[in-house]
Amino acid sequence: MGRIGTSSDKILNQMSPPYSPKNDNVAGRLWNILTAAQKLTGGTTHQQLAKAFQLASPSDTALIVQTLVAAAEGVDKIEWRIRRIPGKDYDLYLHSLPHIKEGFIAATSNRDFNQWKTAYMKAEHIGPLMYCAQLISEFYPEEEINQDELQQFLKGVDALYESVLASHLEPNIKLLILDQLQNIRQAIHEYRIKGVYVLSEALERATGAIALHKDEIQEAVEQEDGDKIKDFIDQLTVLDKIISIAKNSKQLFLPLLPFVPVLIEKARAFIAK
Repeated sequence: MGRIGTSSDKILNQMSPPYSPKNDNVAGRLWNILTAAQKLTGGTTHQQLAKAFQLASPSDTALIVQTLVAAAEGVDKIEWRIRRIPGKDYDLYLHSLPHIKEGFIAATSNRDFNQWKTAYMKAEHIGPLMYCAQLISEFYPEEEINQDELQQFLKGVDALYESVLASHLEPNIKLLILDQLQNIRQAIHEYRIKGVYVLSEALERATGAIALHKDEIQEAVEQEDGDKIKDFIDQLTVLDKIISIAKNSKQLFLPLLPFVPVLIEKARAFIAK
């Protein structure tokens, strides 16, 4: 296995593509983050990787661990995408990914950063991410979402979460909406690592939840605080727009609207703005 990795590194180094990884897919994001981490020294893995990931709360242990786990999951996503591309030498692209994933998991224990970096952040470990990023960019292109736009959307989601939490909605419907809003908040946090597809997954979960509970939702929208459900639909529609622009694809959420007739008029009016 070691011989395969060494040969792969030599071949990759000879390829020298004109591509410089940008934040347009999960491999490019992780390459940029780990390249930033290589320049840091001293302290612990939590302290220094919070800087590399540019976390808003660098002393929040739970947030740091959550981010490192998301990064490890991102490594799995890279492998899944590469293996879906036919006719490629998968060992050439993927041989260092298990080591990178192991590094992210090891970093959760808040060990000495310099020792961790020596063990897991060598150039031969990180380098293949550049080529994975190039390949994914060719087959799964996405546009980077403007951070101001994404943060503005997050503010709306946060405000709606608090509004629904304080509402008098039927308990099961309230819990359903809160769960989906929390999923969306988590996806926004992980976007910087995983890219637009984590937002798509959150929208798909919310879409499925609405389709499964459309009768209860239709009843709840006519009851006290039923406008919160309409606000929820509005937020999903905004997310749908953001995703479709980033992926240059059709909107996912629009076909769902016929399942919730009471909400169509307001949602369509919002879409037309």
